[in-house]
Amino acid sequence: MYMQEAVVIPPLVIFSIRSNPGFWEYVKVNSDDLSVEAITAAECLKSKEIIYDENWTRHENALELNFSAFDFPTPRLTLSSSIGNGVSLVSKFLTTKLNGNPQTAQPLVDYLVSLNHLGEKLMITDALNTPTKLQMALILADVFLSAIPKDTTYPNFELRFKEWGFEKG
Repeated sequence: MYMQEAVVIPPLVIFSIRSNPGFWEYVKVNSDDLSVEAITAAECLKSKEIIYDENWTRHENALELNFSAFDFPTPRLTLSSSIGNGVSLVSKFLTTKLNGNPQTAQPLVDYLVSLNHLGEKLMITDALNTPTKLQMALILADVFLSAIPKDTTYPNFELRFKEWGFEKG
């Protein structure tokens, strides 16, 4: 069991305890009477936010997001010869993650489709609204990019990418 972090908001001390890999426990200790109470991860995060801005938890538009569903280890490019191959790596990595059961990748696809700024799509259009469509488009883009000179600027193939459902973003 490892104590990973503590938050002190007198008279309370909140501990994040990692008892096993992938398993966390959160407890609140009252220093006045030494009582111990189990709390949820959300309550622990709320305590951490209070340290930064004590009014945050009372704000009507306060929002806490948990992206742990997308928190999988990403391979790292370590060879100097890999410089400039990031798009290929990301394409292959996402293709691997999206391969298999489409239902597990649908939330990621829905999230990418929903990204916009002032109504303008940022990543992909509605045309790539399923894991299968996105996977095929990523493979197509990877093949296309590997066939053109590395110094080709984005405006030279922007329209083709738009036709395939990709947006700059």
